[in-house]
Amino acid sequence: MVDLSNEHLTTILETIKKSSEETSAAVTSQLKEYFKEETEKLLNKINEQAHKIEILEERCTKIEENQIKFERFIKRKNLIIFGARYNKDNNNILQFTLDLLQKYLNVQITENDIDNIYTLNNVSSKNGPPIKVEFVTNLKKNLIIGNCYKLKNTEISIAQDLSYEDRQERKILQEHLRQARAKNYSAKILSNNRLQINGDIYTTNQLKATSNEVILQEESRSLSTKPQSPNPTSDSEEVFVPASLSIENKEKSTAKFQTIENEKSKKRELNNSNSPTKAPLSEAKRSRTTSRSTRKHT
Repeated sequence: MVDLSNEHLTTILETIKKSSEETSAAVTSQLKEYFKEETEKLLNKINEQAHKIEILEERCTKIEENQIKFERFIKRKNLIIFGARYNKDNNNILQFTLDLLQKYLNVQITENDIDNIYTLNNVSSKNGPPIKVEFVTNLKKNLIIGNCYKLKNTEISIAQDLSYEDRQERKILQEHLRQARAKNYSAKILSNNRLQINGDIYTTNQLKATSNEVILQEESRSLSTKPQSPNPTSDSEEVFVPASLSIENKEKSTAKFQTIENEKSKKRELNNSNSPTKAPLSEAKRSRTTSRSTRKHT
């Protein structure tokens, strides 16, 4: 006969509960191990793919750099002539260009010096399409570049054939060149896309990173060469700010200086108002003083 007493039922329930907990703990432990192993496998695969992507990115970067170098190499002997007013009906573009160079630059260029020549019809201009000239050697190209100053006050201009990357860098150089010359600094663009300001040479990467700091640095240097008053008393006087300060810090320093000067001015006015002064004589006192002076003289 089965014992169905309360104690026996309680024992059975406790046994079932304990067995269930042990089974649950075992299953949980197995699941944790399984997911841990699967997670490690996935992480390893992700790391492998990330490493492959990194290698591919390095290869792409090298390919882009080589492409830029190759484009610069094939363009190094090319020049582009603007404002030549070339008529498309004239089939002999070669002779037209040779005559133009002889007329304006007085440079002897022959057909053997030119490898290829054609118009850039995708560039619109009121003075006709630009003419691209590909020279056989760099000597002739540099000879023309050296005589381009003769084109001053004419509609014609000659530029080097630059790659897209070089054109973007030149835009940055031109903008900083304009800012520097607006400050009356000595500035010019050098070869290899560099800018010289007051004898200091900057690359395009430096100009991108510093932005207006380059101009601020040169401005601070100019201020440092001027004699500075040890005790400035005018609010309009300029304060020398080191080049390491940003534009925001420079404005804060100037504002602080002006605040101090305003406080000094207020103190001077307060001291002047508190100093003892003689009160003006009244009309009666003035008349008595005058009468006494008259009797004394008589």
